[in-house]
Amino acid sequence: MNKVSECAVLEIRETGKCNREVDVTFAAADVAKASLASIREIAGYINLPGFRRGKAPEAVLRKKFGKEIEDDLKKRLVGAAVEKLMEDKTLEVVNCGVAEDPVLADKADFKFTLKVDLAPKFDVGDYRSIRVDVPEKKLDDAALEERIKFYRNAYAKYEDTEGPAAAGDMLKADYKSDFVLPENASAGLKRQAEATDGFLWLSDPEMIPGSIRELTGVKTGDSKTFKAEYPADYREKELAGKTVEYTVTVKGIQRRADLTDEELCSRVGVKTIEEFKAQLEKIMQQESASGRRAELADKLFEAIDKSIADFDLPQGVLEAETSAELRKVAESTVKTKEDAESFEKDLESHRNAARETARKNCRKNFILRKIADAEEITLNENEVDQQIQAMSSYYNYKKNEFRAMLEKSGRLDGLCLQMLNGKVLDTLVESLLKNETEKTK
Repeated sequence: MNKVSECAVLEIRETGKCNREVDVTFAAADVAKASLASIREIAGYINLPGFRRGKAPEAVLRKKFGKEIEDDLKKRLVGAAVEKLMEDKTLEVVNCGVAEDPVLADKADFKFTLKVDLAPKFDVGDYRSIRVDVPEKKLDDAALEERIKFYRNAYAKYEDTEGPAAAGDMLKADYKSDFVLPENASAGLKRQAEATDGFLWLSDPEMIPGSIRELTGVKTGDSKTFKAEYPADYREKELAGKTVEYTVTVKGIQRRADLTDEELCSRVGVKTIEEFKAQLEKIMQQESASGRRAELADKLFEAIDKSIADFDLPQGVLEAETSAELRKVAESTVKTKEDAESFEKDLESHRNAARETARKNCRKNFILRKIADAEEITLNENEVDQQIQAMSSYYNYKKNEFRAMLEKSGRLDGLCLQMLNGKVLDTLVESLLKNETEKTK
């Protein structure tokens, strides 16, 4: 029997510069053959009393698993139609889906329509000749001393002190709030609401909003009651946007003591302050070079983008990207019922902004996709695997679990696209830097 895809009859209609509708027909006889294939597949993994695996009669299977057989058959035929469409090398398909759920009638031809998005056709021009410049930043003594100061603060020791608390001090304190904890409160939320022998730093970021202002000047043994106003985007959603009253009892005050050079060197594992400065200088030069590469990538793409004329974008891809951007805005701004009402009120404005961002993103993706093809830049599975490994470690997941989460949420394709875009820009920046080096020789 021929492949199922060879049985599909396709009629392609242009509905836009980047859009097609494909009317698909499978003859009734071919549908019947494909139906038998679906039944045999389902029979192969189902145990029915009184029958050996794979030997249950067709009529019994159809009666018991009719819906499953129909769903499998639809997927099989739609997949076959898409497979045949993808064989047409004159079409660069980037998105494809069924217009509406097709009806599968007994002993009849099976017909449905595919909505197809095609990659836009445009010329990227001589992008290799485009030059941009980002001056190298020279490392100065002030920046180096500021970095050393950061480490002195980070590794500083705290010592008990008498007198009123000042900004930057650390308070040992009992504190309690009027916030009513939910039954399933997390450990972090419980710690935020009250603590015995807890620690409050009078420095940013504040653990309790307003604590620097309210607790500066207190002394050991003092108690103070004040109201803390949590921001709408606070990490613990139960506290976001709420005003909570706290009573803080100070049990001790500690102040940071500056480290000597010898103490700092001991903390960071070097012998001399000169050795530490040399290490920091090397790190800061690497950071500067990395920052310059990122800025060059941004400026270079901006210049390439300006050199390319406007082109039409496939509507399905654009709408999907717009929806994704709108979800991002909603997730970052809607924390309370009031936020939801405000978002709904300005929904059209949010949608327009999301659509503009989506348009820019889609244009960038297609431009870099075209350059990737021209440069023969691809991603291999090992690169994707390494990235997933790094991300899973960062988020404390097992690699396979994290990959499954990405696949289920539909974010794996987005991650791969992001990686490919980065690889293209890295290639172009590397060429730019090589050209700079050759000019200075």
